[in-house]
Amino acid sequence: MSSKRPFEMLGKICFIFVWIFFAMVMIRGPLAETLFGSAQADSDDFFAGTGIWIVLAVASGIGSAFFFVTSYVVGGIKTRRIIANGLDAEAEVLRLSETGVRINHSPVIDVTLEVRPTNMPSFVTNQRMNIPLTHLPNIQPGRILNVKYMPGSEQIAIVGAKLD
Repeated sequence: MSSKRPFEMLGKICFIFVWIFFAMVMIRGPLAETLFGSAQADSDDFFAGTGIWIVLAVASGIGSAFFFVTSYVVGGIKTRRIIANGLDAEAEVLRLSETGVRINHSPVIDVTLEVRPTNMPSFVTNQRMNIPLTHLPNIQPGRILNVKYMPGSEQIAIVGAKLD
């Protein structure tokens, strides 16, 4: 499992809690009169019933942002470590599949690669990456890429397209 995955999961969990706590704020505050009638909804006592939910919603939002940013930082550190210390190899793109996510209008894509190290047997690995649209033609099934890999693991970093 990638070292950034736990941070992504925590970010998603915090994001879900933001909406749960926001719903509680709405139920205890502005929607209380509609849902429970005027006897339950006292507009002078708005923060008494909703204050804790507002604090929890804001804290969850901050936590979600923190964990999402941390997951990208951890992923970047891992990639830089592989590029600095990894061994050169070639990899053939076997398959692309779109995740439906876009970052800055660039698709996040799952790429399946067959990595062919020089003195080791080849192995197949999956890589999730944000690819700018201008680079997408270079990463198509059948294309050969230059990669760096860490011996003893299937961790790779794509260096670029192989130039003939």
